[in-house]
Amino acid sequence: MSRRPFIALALGGVGCALLAWRPAPPRLMWNTTSSVPIGAYWLRPPGALRVGDIVAVDPPPPVARWLATRGLLPAGVPLLKPVAGLPGQVVCRTRDLVTIDGQPIGQARQRDRLGRPLPRWSGCHRLAQDELFLMNAQAPASFDGRYFGVTRRADVLARAERLGASGDDGLRAGGRP
Repeated sequence: MSRRPFIALALGGVGCALLAWRPAPPRLMWNTTSSVPIGAYWLRPPGALRVGDIVAVDPPPPVARWLATRGLLPAGVPLLKPVAGLPGQVVCRTRDLVTIDGQPIGQARQRDRLGRPLPRWSGCHRLAQDELFLMNAQAPASFDGRYFGVTRRADVLARAERLGASGDDGLRAGGRP
């Protein structure tokens, strides 16, 4: 085999490998917000989710832009949020009250701590097979589903497990201890 075909074949192989290569998602994440307990989280494949599981989620573009313009979360950084509602459950926001299956799980605020208006949605929605509701009732200032509504299951990047944690941090049963 002459050198020219060998070099072409080698370059073609390297090119294919570069096209197929994608950086591995991070496996460890540090949370500094009060949305979930502060600390290090190990990221695992999401698998079947339960109420109270903490997930790393890629916010939809409008939410990501809103967070970035307010200086709350840089673009490309996932949110860590607890699962509060699963497919088949009915999530409602009536004025500032958020309910799941008719049970109150928390209040939404009209303004953030700096007095800026927060996004609002209203009405009821039965979660489809590809939807979740993310909210932490234990963190009233958390920017979560009470403001951005339902989350597509496809936007869930991983299940997050807090390193060094014992128990479930009181996040089971829709955010109630």
